[in-house]
Amino acid sequence: MKVIDWVDERLDLGGVRHFVADKGVPVHAQKVWYYLGGMTLFLFGVQVFTGILLLLYYRPSASEAYESVQFIVTTVPFGWLIRNIHSWSANLLVLAAFGHFFSVFFLKSYRKPRELTWISGVLLLFLMLGFGFSGYLLPWNELSFFATKVGTGIAGGVPLVGAFLLRLLRGGDDVTGATLSRFFGFHVAVLPAITTALVAAHLLLVQRRHGFLQHFGQHLGQFEHFVMTVSFGFIHEQALQISAAAVYHFDGHSPPHMPSH
Repeated sequence: MKVIDWVDERLDLGGVRHFVADKGVPVHAQKVWYYLGGMTLFLFGVQVFTGILLLLYYRPSASEAYESVQFIVTTVPFGWLIRNIHSWSANLLVLAAFGHFFSVFFLKSYRKPRELTWISGVLLLFLMLGFGFSGYLLPWNELSFFATKVGTGIAGGVPLVGAFLLRLLRGGDDVTGATLSRFFGFHVAVLPAITTALVAAHLLLVQRRHGFLQHFGQHLGQFEHFVMTVSFGFIHEQALQISAAAVYHFDGHSPPHMPSH
């Protein structure tokens, strides 16, 4: 008995097979717009995978964070590559998310009955920005320290709730080790939990409301061809990340309150 048959007997995968066999995708010239959502999801998966690898060696404390990052990029085998892929895929993730946002907006795919899909997507965009902001401090070097000081200071300028937001983000009146611990918690626990639930809801809504389908007509192509095309796109995307990571190396900024060498 094949493994797939053994699993099928116990989980009844007939519904999944039926979905894949009968799934239709729109055939249209503007293919890149249709793929931006999948590319964003793929890049999020890269972030999760590389983030878990980095988490094995990173130490989120003011006295050890900087040294742990140096250890990752200089001593851990291929640590520099994993760290740089994580960094570059974060930039590409935000770029793809904004591209997806504007494509949906200009194609007017947010209109009835897709309002909930649009709202969940906008919330996910803000969460991606939150990931970027919270993760920027984690290397704990001069650049990330002062960038976080400025960023949280901007939040502190919000009328009425600015002082509360400032202390909420910093864990005090200034950027300290408490801020680092708080941002680390946001980055690896709070934001991932919210994002996972919202991504699942967003994908469910896309499947129920067919994404861009009505705005490009009802001409459908084969799901297998779509998967192959997207797979090639993801391969090229990953090749771009690895190439950028290979060129870009550790920035060498000193940790906060320490002189440059």
